[in-house]
Amino acid sequence: PYNISSNSYYFSALGGIPLLTYSHTTGGNSFNAGIARATSESGTEWLFSTVVDDTGASASFPFALLMLGDSPKIPAVLFTANLAGQTKRFIVRAQDSGGNEWQSSQEVIEFAGQAFKTLQAKVIGGVPVIAYTRSGSIGLALYIRAASDAYASAWSEQIFVADVEGGLDYPVFQLIDAGGRPGIFYPGIDSVWGEPEIRFAYLAPPE
Repeated sequence: PYNISSNSYYFSALGGIPLLTYSHTTGGNSFNAGIARATSESGTEWLFSTVVDDTGASASFPFALLMLGDSPKIPAVLFTANLAGQTKRFIVRAQDSGGNEWQSSQEVIEFAGQAFKTLQAKVIGGVPVIAYTRSGSIGLALYIRAASDAYASAWSEQIFVADVEGGLDYPVFQLIDAGGRPGIFYPGIDSVWGEPEIRFAYLAPPE
């Protein structure tokens, strides 16, 4: 039913039922975020919910679909929006496990004119964690931010991980669950030979 943007969709599953979050055109260069869920495990029929983007933004692109809480899990969509000339990240949570009704959006990050390139999100240790790049001291820098609880009702301050070396416009990194703590693989440059290398950072538990 929608013209789905080719680079703006994310798949997941809830209780074995496939879910899809996506961006679709609303006219001109404007997009909104939506979610679709299959009626069974086979995915032969789908239900499309009301658009979950209620920010009034001129453009939005979902980048992740997370399952929050436990028994039942609640779908949540994280997406980018260009609002009044500022790039921001928002989260929208469903009010029920089926994603039939949605709460108002909550702002997570405002980039305030800084370069933003890539982002990942994952539930680690029972809480949502996001990793992203933004403007840093030598180009782009990698940061993480964790939610305060399983339903992402609030977020911690961002934590600097590392500067992204090598002048990459869209650095590839991987956020993983390392024994219940966030871990990140990210690109670097060898200090001796100047060759590309893969590095790993681990967020240790608080002392």
